[in-house]
Amino acid sequence: ITNYLVAINLDDNCPLSDKITTIFSGTDFVSSPSISKDGKFFAWISWQHPNMPWDKSKLHVAKLSSNISLENEKILVDIDNVSVCQPKWTDDNELIHINDASGYSNVYITQGFNSSDFNLRTRHLSPSAKNFSPAMWVLGLQTYDILDSDHLVVSWCENGKTFLGTMNIRNGQLEQWQIKYYPKENIACNDARIVALVNSPFDLPIVLEIKNGTFKTLSRKKENN
Repeated sequence: ITNYLVAINLDDNCPLSDKITTIFSGTDFVSSPSISKDGKFFAWISWQHPNMPWDKSKLHVAKLSSNISLENEKILVDIDNVSVCQPKWTDDNELIHINDASGYSNVYITQGFNSSDFNLRTRHLSPSAKNFSPAMWVLGLQTYDILDSDHLVVSWCENGKTFLGTMNIRNGQLEQWQIKYYPKENIACNDARIVALVNSPFDLPIVLEIKNGTFKTLSRKKENN
């Protein structure tokens, strides 16, 4: 079995032979493709046997050309026994990711993608004894999302308890929300609207919408008969 990252042409007039274009290959596993909102930059995760993604994984970045090919590829994270996950772009073409180099799965930010010389700088945004992501047991985890140009909505685990709140992208300041729910590793934001899968000690899991300081249940798990 070989794993690739591919681009799929959605034009109905595109010949079938040209529908799928391989843009990255050569590693045993590849996941988590992330494109910047302006379409200029691309990030993804890879790992090799015998490692699992929670043992050691790499974070790649590149410029994305108009013909859907990668240019100036760089590996941002490639450290023995360090796992990296969840690359995501801010509105300002800064790359957020999580890795466990500190012993905890903390948040990092890489800047400099818009510079003419592609001079990148990565800094530790949240040095703390908190895990902002579990091990990547499955693909598609989303324990945080971009709220606006200055904030992330994040979930984290500390001393066996999970929390939900915001993190300032500029200085890493964390604000815990005082709510009765506990996040379950799925968060999405769009236009100041936040949707999260949450748990409660008093209720079954629900899909919760948070907007303008109000809470609304969108879906609820049904009890087993």
